[in-house]
Amino acid sequence: MEITSFVLGMLTIVAVIIVTAIVVGIVKITQLKTKTKSLEELCAAIERDLRHEFDNVYNNMSREDEEIRRIIEDTNRDITMIERTLSNQIDENRKYIDSRIDKTLTNNKQILKG
Repeated sequence: MEITSFVLGMLTIVAVIIVTAIVVGIVKITQLKTKTKSLEELCAAIERDLRHEFDNVYNNMSREDEEIRRIIEDTNRDITMIERTLSNQIDENRKYIDSRIDKTLTNNKQILKG
């Protein structure tokens, strides 16, 4: 009977060790599942924030691009108006100079004749 008691005692100890190992394993698996779930939620939140920031950057760039295009168009329009004004002023000055030269030549011819 002593051997039977010894074997039963050893089997009980082995059974307790196996059950303890299973319980510790289950606890660790549960902890890992919890950590995995929280990491997945964190990744989803980061992805959501990144998408939001990318959208904001894209929208800001689009607005700035539109503003730059508008400024360029306004500047081109202003340059065109200045060119026209200068061209008109140059034409007027040429006409004035031509009329002064013609008047001077006419006066010189009359002085020479007269």
